Amino acid sequence: PNAGYPDTRAAMGRKVSLEQGVEVDFSHIVMSVGAAGAMNAVFKAILSPGDEVLVPSPFFVDYVQYARNHGGSLHPVSTLKDFSLDTEAIAAALTEKTAAVIINSPNNPTGKIYTEKDIALLAEVLRNHELKTGRTVVLVADEPYRDIVYDRRKVASVFPVWPASVIVTSFAKNLSLPGERIGYAAVNPSCPDAREFVDAIIFATRALGYVNAPATF
Repeated sequence: PNAGYPDTRAAMGRKVSLEQGVEVDFSHIVMSVGAAGAMNAVFKAILSPGDEVLVPSPFFVDYVQYARNHGGSLHPVSTLKDFSLDTEAIAAALTEKTAAVIINSPNNPTGKIYTEKDIALLAEVLRNHELKTGRTVVLVADEPYRDIVYDRRKVASVFPVWPASVIVTSFAKNLSLPGERIGYAAVNPSCPDAREFVDAIIFATRALGYVNAPATF
């Protein structure tokens, strides 16, 4: 199946449910060709020509191409001195053309882990922008490093605080499986038009030529 084996999607749903504290079933999971494949499928699903994607800087450089692949443009936003989210800078950078904000926690290249307060403040900024412009911004959480944390640090969940959110991730880092190119996109069940969003990611996976994620045995 283009979305992945149902039992695999169900297992990933259980994993995401534990991480996010929100019940996520298989129907909100799309298996992908790594996190890069998932993000490209998400961007193809949500971007129109001229749309903008914001990202805290420094950031993983390939994001530039991922946005450009689908008619969008990436706009870096400065962070605080300790690389925390500068939500005031993000608020100032949001426009009616903003379709998405990427967060990468733990961050590549800084290693910064965003706190629950960081994510809550970001959600407040996105909510205010939505009320002002009528446009809902999708929060894309790129999480391939989620399991690589130390000293009992916790990676904050995004699903409980912002409905229009999607997680993209892979097993390349935590399981040392870069060559397997296996990951998934997980759409927040509370996301507006969640079913259509998932269907669009599935279609994009096929349209981009991946067809489906590889089967790992």
